[in-house]
Amino acid sequence: MDGSKKEINIQDIPDNWQRLFIGMQRINFGRIEGLEIKGGEPLFEPPPIVKEDLALEKEEFTSHHHNSTGFVLKKMQRRLWEWCQQAGDITIEKITVANGMPMHVTIWRSL
Repeated sequence: MDGSKKEINIQDIPDNWQRLFIGMQRINFGRIEGLEIKGGEPLFEPPPIVKEDLALEKEEFTSHHHNSTGFVLKKMQRRLWEWCQQAGDITIEKITVANGMPMHVTIWRSL
């Protein structure tokens, strides 16, 4: 990835990717497990399992990042989106989400 790439707005990517990234912002901290990617696009049938981590010492449980009206993809979102486009058909065993962003991905795929 180089810094010269054009910014990508959430509204410029396919609906299922918008759903995934907005869902990550709603989760804020947690995991998404068992997400199928077909042809580079996330599928929600069967639905992936969402495990949300709550910090009980905090007053507010919702993400301050959540804004579905439009935002520019951050580096980690863009890297996941571009990587899945190249990978094609895979099963993502787990996406670790922190601060509403994908931080770590574990995948299943055939050799």
